[in-house]
Amino acid sequence: MARHELQNARHRVTRILWNPLRVAPVLLLAAVVAAGCGSSGSSSSTSSSSGSSGATASAPKCGDGSGKPASGTPIQVGGMSTLTGGVSTGEGSATAKAYFECVNANGGINGHPIQYTVVDDGLNPAKAAQSATSLVNDTKVVGIVGGSYLECAVAGPIYQKAHVFEVEGVGATAQCLTNPNIVTTSMGSPLSASAMIDAATAEGAKKIALLVPNTPGLGDAVQAASEATAKQDGATIVKTTQYQPGVQDATSLVLSAASANPDAIAITAIKSDLVTLLNAAAQQGLKNRIKFIAINQIYGAGVPSQLGSAWDGGRLKVQHQWAPIGADTPDVKLWKAVVAKYAPGAPLDELSEGMFLAAKIFADTLAKIHGPITRASVGQALQSISNYQSDMLCAPFSWPKGTNRLVNNETRIAEIDNGAYKDDGGCHKVTPVTAP
Repeated sequence: MARHELQNARHRVTRILWNPLRVAPVLLLAAVVAAGCGSSGSSSSTSSSSGSSGATASAPKCGDGSGKPASGTPIQVGGMSTLTGGVSTGEGSATAKAYFECVNANGGINGHPIQYTVVDDGLNPAKAAQSATSLVNDTKVVGIVGGSYLECAVAGPIYQKAHVFEVEGVGATAQCLTNPNIVTTSMGSPLSASAMIDAATAEGAKKIALLVPNTPGLGDAVQAASEATAKQDGATIVKTTQYQPGVQDATSLVLSAASANPDAIAITAIKSDLVTLLNAAAQQGLKNRIKFIAINQIYGAGVPSQLGSAWDGGRLKVQHQWAPIGADTPDVKLWKAVVAKYAPGAPLDELSEGMFLAAKIFADTLAKIHGPITRASVGQALQSISNYQSDMLCAPFSWPKGTNRLVNNETRIAEIDNGAYKDDGGCHKVTPVTAP
């Protein structure tokens, strides 16, 4: 990659494209730091952490449901994950890969399997740019199903220049809502940050402390959106701490936030850091005098057991975007079956659910293409998505038109009750907030 391209990548990742949004005051909680056709011959380096999916499962039916393996020329599809750099979104790409393998086992896309190649952004702008360039120039992908911290900010412009379109399963940064070649199934971090503040103020908080990662394109956007929404809600952000993901001293971080005497602490973090921070807060007795609000990455089947009984009873509110994990609905059951069969041991959590949804939308769209599957035909098909239905979604999914690229503007609320997440059962619509 040329030197000037790396410099441009670094510039893009430090320039925050902020589009803060606000969730209505009826919400009790937070949002995102916030997924087909797969590849039996994939060169994916996807990793996954321990989780709650079963070790064995009968073969689920995906795609055309024929049960006949696809044997045609592979369709090259790419993905980007954060696999190194101290944090990981690898369980998300593992779920997308699992769904693609299920589709491949059921006829593929009109007889063609999809080879899913996942690259690492390394939580480093230069590496993310190199990885994206490799996908579009070397692998020659026709489309992307991804979910990493730097993908929208750094890889997005590279995809756009190459006329490659993406369905993003995470959409953590504000740039995911501004690139015309990307649509994300998630709400995005600015909206999530505003939802956190509205959740706190809805419960009476006037003084709020923030713990946010210092990830480029994420931490500053979360802080800016939080401050704007707090001002609108008549509250104050009394302290903001940006920390390095992969928390080493959780006790110091939570005590630092608590030292400002807030009514509530809103935490944006990856799942492992959230568990570490909340356990430290419980050990320090902070949950008895301060409300805690966590983003949806902590929403997962195995998380309540990791936190123990300390957070039972509503002291912790957790926002999540898609159907409850325990929902007895077709797509939720298919998600669980696919993970159990093709990614046994992978966690059933918010990241996995979002990437499953992104992969399914992508695969279902490709299956409708008549004629050769190319970058042009895939791009045209994706941009034609309208009123896509899934029981995982609060509302139908359509490819956005114009500059407002927010697709998912509804959320759900959960809390821990008797060692499990309990959902309020309803969807809460989101509305924009105006920047100061």
